[in-house]
Amino acid sequence: MKDRKEFYDFFGIVLTLGTGSILVVSLLYVTIPLMPLLGSEFHTSPGQTVWAGSAYGFAYAVGNLIIGIFSDRFHRKTILGIGLVALALSTLAVGLSPTLAWLIVLRIIQGLIAASFPTVALAYIGDVLSSRYRPIAISILSSSFLLSGILGQLYAQAIGSWLGWSGVFEILAISYLVIAYFIYRLPAGGLSHAELSLSHVIGRTIKLVTVPSLLVSFAVSATVLFSFVTMYSGLGTYVSERFHLHEQGLMWIRIGGIPGIVMSLFAGPLLKRFEAKRVFIAGLATAGIGLGVEALSGSLIPLVIASIIFVTGISIANPSIIVLIGHLGGESRGSALAINAFSAFVGASLGQLLAEYSKSFAVLCLILIMILFLSAITTWLCIPTLRSRSVLDNR
Repeated sequence: MKDRKEFYDFFGIVLTLGTGSILVVSLLYVTIPLMPLLGSEFHTSPGQTVWAGSAYGFAYAVGNLIIGIFSDRFHRKTILGIGLVALALSTLAVGLSPTLAWLIVLRIIQGLIAASFPTVALAYIGDVLSSRYRPIAISILSSSFLLSGILGQLYAQAIGSWLGWSGVFEILAISYLVIAYFIYRLPAGGLSHAELSLSHVIGRTIKLVTVPSLLVSFAVSATVLFSFVTMYSGLGTYVSERFHLHEQGLMWIRIGGIPGIVMSLFAGPLLKRFEAKRVFIAGLATAGIGLGVEALSGSLIPLVIASIIFVTGISIANPSIIVLIGHLGGESRGSALAINAFSAFVGASLGQLLAEYSKSFAVLCLILIMILFLSAITTWLCIPTLRSRSVLDNR
Protein backbone atom coordinates (compact mmCIF):
# COMPACT_ATOMS: atom_id res chain seq x y z
CA MET A 1 0.00 0.00 0.00
CA LYS A 2 2.85 2.33 0.89
CA ASP A 3 4.65 1.52 -2.37
CA ARG A 4 1.51 2.34 -4.35
CA LYS A 5 1.10 5.70 -2.59
CA GLU A 6 4.76 6.54 -3.24
CA PHE A 7 4.29 5.76 -6.92
CA TYR A 8 1.14 7.87 -7.21
CA ASP A 9 2.90 10.76 -5.47
CA PHE A 10 5.86 10.34 -7.81
CA PHE A 11 3.63 10.30 -10.91
CA GLY A 12 1.59 13.37 -9.92
CA ILE A 13 4.60 15.40 -8.81
CA VAL A 14 6.69 14.60 -11.88
CA LEU A 15 3.80 15.22 -14.31
CA THR A 16 2.99 18.60 -12.75
CA LEU A 17 6.56 19.79 -12.29
CA GLY A 18 7.70 18.40 -15.65
CA THR A 19 4.93 20.19 -17.54
CA GLY A 20 5.52 23.37 -15.55
CA SER A 21 9.26 23.21 -16.24
CA ILE A 22 8.71 22.93 -19.99
CA LEU A 23 6.35 25.93 -19.96
CA VAL A 24 8.55 28.10 -17.72
CA VAL A 25 12.00 27.31 -19.12
CA SER A 26 10.69 27.72 -22.69
CA LEU A 27 10.63 31.46 -22.01
CA LEU A 28 14.38 31.51 -22.60
CA TYR A 29 13.96 30.02 -26.08
CA VAL A 30 10.74 31.51 -27.47
CA THR A 31 12.50 34.65 -28.71
CA ILE A 32 14.89 32.66 -30.96
CA PRO A 33 12.30 32.03 -33.73
CA LEU A 34 10.55 35.34 -32.92
CA MET A 35 13.62 37.41 -33.82
CA PRO A 36 12.39 38.30 -37.36
CA LEU A 37 8.90 39.17 -36.06
CA LEU A 38 10.27 41.34 -33.26
CA GLY A 39 12.72 43.07 -35.59
CA SER A 40 9.93 43.82 -38.06
CA GLU A 41 7.55 44.99 -35.32
CA PHE A 42 9.99 47.34 -33.61
CA HIS A 43 12.20 48.17 -36.66
CA THR A 44 15.38 46.99 -34.94
CA SER A 45 18.50 45.09 -36.03
CA PRO A 46 19.21 41.46 -35.05
CA GLY A 47 22.00 42.70 -32.79
CA GLN A 48 19.46 44.76 -30.84
CA THR A 49 16.63 42.23 -30.90
CA VAL A 50 18.81 39.41 -29.51
CA TRP A 51 18.77 41.18 -26.13
CA ALA A 52 15.11 40.20 -25.72
CA GLY A 53 16.48 36.71 -25.07
CA SER A 54 19.83 37.44 -23.45
CA ALA A 55 18.48 40.02 -20.98
CA TYR A 56 15.92 37.47 -19.83
CA GLY A 57 18.63 34.85 -19.33
CA PHE A 58 20.81 37.13 -17.21
CA ALA A 59 17.80 38.17 -15.09
CA TYR A 60 16.77 34.55 -14.65
CA ALA A 61 20.27 33.72 -13.49
CA VAL A 62 20.26 36.48 -10.86
CA GLY A 63 16.75 35.53 -9.77
CA ASN A 64 17.94 32.02 -9.00
CA LEU A 65 20.49 33.31 -6.53
CA ILE A 66 17.84 35.29 -4.67
CA ILE A 67 14.99 32.79 -4.71
CA GLY A 68 17.25 29.80 -4.09
CA ILE A 69 18.20 31.23 -0.70
CA PHE A 70 14.55 31.66 0.26
CA SER A 71 13.76 28.14 -0.92
CA ASP A 72 16.01 26.76 1.83
CA ARG A 73 14.07 28.74 4.47
CA PHE A 74 10.42 28.75 3.36
CA HIS A 75 7.94 26.23 1.96
CA ARG A 76 9.01 25.40 -1.59
CA LYS A 77 5.46 24.58 -2.66
CA THR A 78 4.37 28.09 -1.65
CA ILE A 79 7.21 29.65 -3.64
CA LEU A 80 6.23 27.58 -6.69
CA GLY A 81 2.55 28.59 -6.53
CA ILE A 82 3.00 32.30 -5.86
CA GLY A 83 5.79 32.47 -8.43
CA LEU A 84 3.58 31.03 -11.18
CA VAL A 85 0.80 33.55 -10.52
CA ALA A 86 3.30 36.43 -10.63
CA LEU A 87 4.86 34.94 -13.76
CA ALA A 88 1.46 34.83 -15.47
CA LEU A 89 0.99 38.57 -14.85
CA SER A 90 4.49 39.50 -16.01
CA THR A 91 4.19 37.32 -19.13
CA LEU A 92 0.91 39.02 -20.04
CA ALA A 93 2.66 42.39 -19.64
CA VAL A 94 5.50 41.28 -21.96
CA GLY A 95 2.93 40.55 -24.68
CA LEU A 96 1.69 44.14 -24.42
CA SER A 97 5.11 45.77 -24.84
CA PRO A 98 4.87 48.90 -27.08
CA THR A 99 8.61 49.13 -27.87
CA LEU A 100 11.69 46.91 -27.83
CA ALA A 101 13.04 48.83 -24.83
CA TRP A 102 9.86 48.08 -22.87
CA LEU A 103 10.01 44.46 -24.02
CA ILE A 104 13.56 44.07 -22.70
CA VAL A 105 12.69 45.70 -19.36
CA LEU A 106 9.63 43.51 -18.91
CA ARG A 107 11.62 40.43 -19.96
CA ILE A 108 14.11 41.22 -17.18
CA ILE A 109 11.25 41.32 -14.65
CA GLN A 110 9.84 38.13 -16.16
CA GLY A 111 13.21 36.40 -15.84
CA LEU A 112 13.57 37.35 -12.18
CA ILE A 113 10.13 35.89 -11.43
CA ALA A 114 10.56 32.76 -13.60
CA ALA A 115 13.53 31.77 -11.44
CA SER A 116 11.01 30.81 -8.75
CA PHE A 117 10.12 27.58 -10.54
CA PRO A 118 12.75 25.23 -12.06
CA THR A 119 15.42 25.19 -9.35
CA VAL A 120 12.88 25.24 -6.53
CA ALA A 121 11.10 22.33 -8.24
CA LEU A 122 14.32 20.29 -8.19
CA ALA A 123 14.83 20.98 -4.49
CA TYR A 124 11.15 20.21 -3.79
CA ILE A 125 11.65 16.72 -5.27
CA GLY A 126 14.24 16.06 -2.60
CA ASP A 127 11.71 17.07 0.05
CA VAL A 128 8.73 14.94 -0.96
CA LEU A 129 9.97 11.90 -2.92
CA SER A 130 11.63 8.80 -1.52
CA SER A 131 15.29 8.20 -2.38
CA ARG A 132 14.52 5.46 -4.92
CA TYR A 133 12.44 7.84 -7.05
CA ARG A 134 14.65 10.94 -6.83
CA PRO A 135 17.21 10.08 -9.59
CA ILE A 136 14.41 9.20 -12.01
CA ALA A 137 12.46 12.36 -11.13
CA ILE A 138 15.57 14.53 -11.56
CA SER A 139 16.24 12.92 -14.94
CA ILE A 140 12.67 13.63 -16.07
CA LEU A 141 12.80 17.25 -14.89
CA SER A 142 16.21 17.67 -16.49
CA SER A 143 14.83 16.35 -19.78
CA SER A 144 11.96 18.81 -19.40
CA PHE A 145 14.43 21.68 -19.13
CA LEU A 146 16.12 20.62 -22.36
CA LEU A 147 12.89 19.66 -24.10
CA SER A 148 11.67 23.20 -23.50
CA GLY A 149 14.55 24.36 -25.69
CA ILE A 150 13.02 22.59 -28.69
CA LEU A 151 9.31 22.70 -27.82
CA GLY A 152 9.60 26.38 -26.89
CA GLN A 153 11.00 27.20 -30.32
CA LEU A 154 8.40 25.05 -32.09
CA TYR A 155 5.59 26.62 -30.09
CA ALA A 156 6.80 30.19 -30.70
CA GLN A 157 7.32 29.52 -34.41
CA ALA A 158 3.80 28.08 -34.84
CA ILE A 159 1.89 30.54 -32.64
CA GLY A 160 3.96 33.51 -33.80
CA SER A 161 3.03 32.90 -37.43
CA TRP A 162 -0.63 32.45 -36.44
CA LEU A 163 -1.34 35.01 -33.69
CA GLY A 164 1.78 37.17 -33.82
CA TRP A 165 4.56 37.45 -31.25
CA SER A 166 2.28 38.81 -28.50
CA GLY A 167 0.01 35.77 -28.76
CA VAL A 168 2.97 33.57 -27.80
CA PHE A 169 3.17 35.24 -24.39
CA GLU A 170 -0.57 35.58 -23.82
CA ILE A 171 -1.17 31.82 -24.15
CA LEU A 172 1.77 31.07 -21.87
CA ALA A 173 0.35 33.42 -19.23
CA ILE A 174 -2.87 31.40 -19.10
CA SER A 175 -0.97 28.10 -18.90
CA TYR A 176 0.96 29.28 -15.82
CA LEU A 177 -2.28 29.84 -13.92
CA VAL A 178 -3.39 26.31 -14.81
CA ILE A 179 -0.13 24.81 -13.50
CA ALA A 180 -0.43 26.93 -10.33
CA TYR A 181 -3.74 25.20 -9.58
CA PHE A 182 -2.16 21.76 -9.86
CA ILE A 183 0.80 22.86 -7.71
CA TYR A 184 -1.74 23.72 -5.02
CA ARG A 185 -2.84 20.06 -4.98
CA LEU A 186 0.66 18.62 -4.45
CA PRO A 187 2.05 17.48 -1.05
CA ALA A 188 3.25 20.36 1.12
CA GLY A 189 6.76 19.12 1.84
CA GLY A 190 8.79 20.14 4.85
CA LEU A 191 10.94 23.05 5.94
CA SER A 192 14.54 21.88 5.92
CA HIS A 193 15.74 25.01 7.76
CA ALA A 194 12.61 26.03 9.65
CA GLU A 195 14.60 26.44 12.86
CA LEU A 196 17.30 28.60 11.24
CA SER A 197 17.24 32.36 10.77
CA LEU A 198 17.38 33.80 7.26
CA SER A 199 20.83 35.24 8.00
CA HIS A 200 22.08 31.77 8.92
CA VAL A 201 20.72 30.32 5.67
CA ILE A 202 22.42 33.14 3.73
CA GLY A 203 25.65 32.35 5.58
CA ARG A 204 25.43 28.68 4.56
CA THR A 205 24.83 29.77 0.97
CA ILE A 206 27.93 31.99 1.00
CA LYS A 207 29.87 29.06 2.41
CA LEU A 208 28.95 27.03 -0.67
CA VAL A 209 31.12 29.21 -2.91
CA THR A 210 34.15 28.49 -0.72
CA VAL A 211 34.02 24.77 -1.58
CA PRO A 212 36.46 24.19 -4.50
CA SER A 213 34.66 21.13 -5.87
CA LEU A 214 31.35 23.01 -5.93
CA LEU A 215 32.91 25.98 -7.70
CA VAL A 216 34.29 23.65 -10.36
CA SER A 217 30.89 21.95 -10.62
CA PHE A 218 29.15 25.28 -11.19
CA ALA A 219 31.66 26.21 -13.89
CA VAL A 220 31.41 22.95 -15.85
CA SER A 221 27.63 22.93 -15.48
CA ALA A 222 27.50 26.32 -17.23
CA THR A 223 29.13 24.80 -20.31
CA VAL A 224 26.25 22.32 -20.77
CA LEU A 225 23.45 24.81 -21.33
CA PHE A 226 25.88 27.22 -23.01
CA SER A 227 26.68 24.58 -25.64
CA PHE A 228 23.02 23.61 -26.08
CA VAL A 229 21.79 27.18 -26.66
CA THR A 230 24.80 28.16 -28.78
CA MET A 231 24.44 25.17 -31.08
CA TYR A 232 20.70 25.59 -31.66
CA SER A 233 20.95 29.37 -32.09
CA GLY A 234 23.69 28.92 -34.68
CA LEU A 235 22.05 25.93 -36.36
CA GLY A 236 18.89 27.84 -37.28
CA THR A 237 20.83 30.55 -39.08
CA TYR A 238 23.22 28.07 -40.72
CA VAL A 239 20.63 25.75 -42.25
CA SER A 240 18.59 28.74 -43.47
CA GLU A 241 21.54 30.19 -45.33
CA ARG A 242 23.31 26.96 -46.36
CA PHE A 243 20.30 24.85 -47.38
CA HIS A 244 17.75 27.64 -48.00
CA LEU A 245 15.21 26.14 -45.60
CA HIS A 246 12.09 28.09 -44.69
CA GLU A 247 10.04 27.90 -41.47
CA GLN A 248 8.62 24.44 -42.18
CA GLY A 249 12.08 22.99 -42.75
CA LEU A 250 13.46 24.64 -39.61
CA MET A 251 10.58 23.18 -37.64
CA TRP A 252 11.51 19.65 -38.69
CA ILE A 253 15.16 20.28 -37.85
CA ARG A 254 14.11 21.22 -34.31
CA ILE A 255 11.78 18.25 -34.00
CA GLY A 256 14.70 16.03 -34.95
CA GLY A 257 16.39 16.85 -31.66
CA ILE A 258 13.55 15.48 -29.51
CA PRO A 259 14.71 11.80 -29.66
CA GLY A 260 18.06 12.89 -28.27
CA ILE A 261 16.40 14.65 -25.34
CA VAL A 262 14.21 11.62 -24.62
CA MET A 263 17.47 9.72 -24.09
CA SER A 264 17.90 11.69 -20.85
CA LEU A 265 15.27 9.40 -19.34
CA PHE A 266 17.97 6.72 -19.41
CA ALA A 267 20.18 8.93 -17.26
CA GLY A 268 18.23 7.82 -14.18
CA PRO A 269 19.12 4.12 -14.56
CA LEU A 270 22.68 5.07 -15.53
CA LEU A 271 23.04 7.17 -12.38
CA LYS A 272 21.85 4.24 -10.30
CA ARG A 273 24.44 1.93 -11.83
CA PHE A 274 27.42 4.26 -12.42
CA GLU A 275 28.98 7.12 -10.52
CA ALA A 276 27.50 10.51 -11.50
CA LYS A 277 30.87 12.02 -12.42
CA ARG A 278 31.54 9.26 -14.96
CA VAL A 279 28.07 9.62 -16.47
CA PHE A 280 28.59 13.38 -16.78
CA ILE A 281 31.94 12.97 -18.56
CA ALA A 282 30.44 10.35 -20.89
CA GLY A 283 27.65 12.79 -21.74
CA LEU A 284 30.14 15.56 -22.56
CA ALA A 285 32.14 13.17 -24.76
CA THR A 286 29.01 12.13 -26.67
CA ALA A 287 28.03 15.77 -27.20
CA GLY A 288 31.54 16.55 -28.45
CA ILE A 289 31.36 13.72 -31.01
CA GLY A 290 28.05 15.09 -32.29
CA LEU A 291 29.53 18.58 -32.66
CA GLY A 292 32.51 17.18 -34.56
CA VAL A 293 30.24 15.49 -37.08
CA GLU A 294 28.15 18.67 -37.38
CA ALA A 295 31.25 20.71 -38.16
CA LEU A 296 32.21 18.30 -40.97
CA SER A 297 28.72 17.71 -42.40
CA GLY A 298 28.22 18.95 -45.93
CA SER A 299 24.63 17.77 -46.33
CA LEU A 300 21.44 18.08 -44.32
CA ILE A 301 20.77 14.49 -43.19
CA PRO A 302 24.19 13.91 -41.54
CA LEU A 303 23.82 17.32 -39.91
CA VAL A 304 20.46 16.37 -38.37
CA ILE A 305 21.79 12.99 -37.19
CA ALA A 306 24.83 14.70 -35.66
CA SER A 307 22.60 17.21 -33.86
CA ILE A 308 20.67 14.27 -32.33
CA ILE A 309 23.95 12.76 -31.08
CA PHE A 310 24.91 16.12 -29.60
CA VAL A 311 21.56 16.54 -27.84
CA THR A 312 21.77 12.97 -26.50
CA GLY A 313 25.10 13.77 -24.86
CA ILE A 314 23.81 17.02 -23.37
CA SER A 315 20.69 15.21 -22.13
CA ILE A 316 22.82 12.68 -20.27
CA ALA A 317 25.26 15.24 -18.89
CA ASN A 318 22.65 17.65 -17.51
CA PRO A 319 20.95 15.45 -14.87
CA SER A 320 24.33 14.00 -13.91
CA ILE A 321 25.80 17.36 -12.91
CA ILE A 322 22.56 18.24 -11.09
CA VAL A 323 22.87 15.05 -9.01
CA LEU A 324 26.52 15.86 -8.28
CA ILE A 325 25.78 19.43 -7.17
CA GLY A 326 22.74 18.41 -5.14
CA HIS A 327 24.87 15.89 -3.25
CA LEU A 328 27.83 18.21 -2.74
CA GLY A 329 25.49 20.93 -1.43
CA GLY A 330 24.22 18.70 1.36
CA GLU A 331 21.52 20.36 3.48
CA SER A 332 21.90 23.54 1.43
CA ARG A 333 20.77 21.66 -1.67
CA GLY A 334 18.31 24.35 -2.73
CA SER A 335 20.92 27.10 -2.56
CA ALA A 336 23.50 24.95 -4.34
CA LEU A 337 21.08 24.22 -7.18
CA ALA A 338 20.19 27.92 -7.33
CA ILE A 339 23.84 28.92 -7.76
CA ASN A 340 24.13 26.21 -10.39
CA ALA A 341 21.11 27.63 -12.24
CA PHE A 342 22.71 31.08 -12.07
CA SER A 343 25.89 29.84 -13.75
CA ALA A 344 23.95 27.70 -16.24
CA PHE A 345 21.74 30.54 -17.44
CA VAL A 346 24.58 33.02 -17.61
CA GLY A 347 26.11 30.47 -19.96
CA ALA A 348 22.86 30.20 -21.93
CA SER A 349 22.66 33.98 -22.32
CA LEU A 350 26.25 34.20 -23.52
CA GLY A 351 25.51 31.35 -25.92
CA GLN A 352 22.87 33.36 -27.76
CA LEU A 353 25.29 36.28 -28.11
CA LEU A 354 28.15 34.07 -29.35
CA ALA A 355 25.92 32.44 -31.96
CA GLU A 356 24.62 35.82 -33.14
CA TYR A 357 28.10 37.22 -33.77
CA SER A 358 29.74 34.04 -35.06
CA LYS A 359 30.26 34.01 -38.83
CA SER A 360 30.99 30.29 -39.28
CA PHE A 361 28.92 27.40 -37.90
CA ALA A 362 31.85 24.98 -38.28
CA VAL A 363 34.11 27.26 -36.21
CA LEU A 364 31.31 27.61 -33.67
CA CYS A 365 31.15 23.81 -33.33
CA LEU A 366 34.92 23.57 -32.91
CA ILE A 367 34.86 26.20 -30.15
CA LEU A 368 32.17 24.23 -28.33
CA ILE A 369 34.15 21.00 -28.70
CA MET A 370 37.15 22.61 -26.99
CA ILE A 371 34.97 23.97 -24.19
CA LEU A 372 33.34 20.57 -23.55
CA PHE A 373 36.74 18.84 -23.66
CA LEU A 374 38.13 21.22 -21.02
CA SER A 375 35.01 20.67 -18.91
CA ALA A 376 35.46 16.89 -19.06
CA ILE A 377 39.14 17.07 -18.08
CA THR A 378 38.39 19.55 -15.27
CA THR A 379 35.60 17.33 -13.95
CA TRP A 380 37.83 14.26 -13.94
CA LEU A 381 40.63 16.02 -12.06
CA CYS A 382 38.80 18.36 -9.69
CA ILE A 383 35.40 16.93 -8.71
CA PRO A 384 35.38 14.09 -6.15
CA THR A 385 33.34 10.93 -6.52
CA LEU A 386 30.09 10.85 -4.53
CA ARG A 387 30.35 9.84 -0.90
CA SER A 388 27.76 9.33 1.77
CA ARG A 389 28.32 12.84 3.15
CA SER A 390 28.46 16.12 1.26
CA VAL A 391 31.72 18.05 1.13
CA LEU A 392 29.98 20.96 2.83
CA ASP A 393 29.03 18.80 5.81
CA ASN A 394 32.67 17.85 6.23
CA ARG A 395 33.92 21.40 6.44
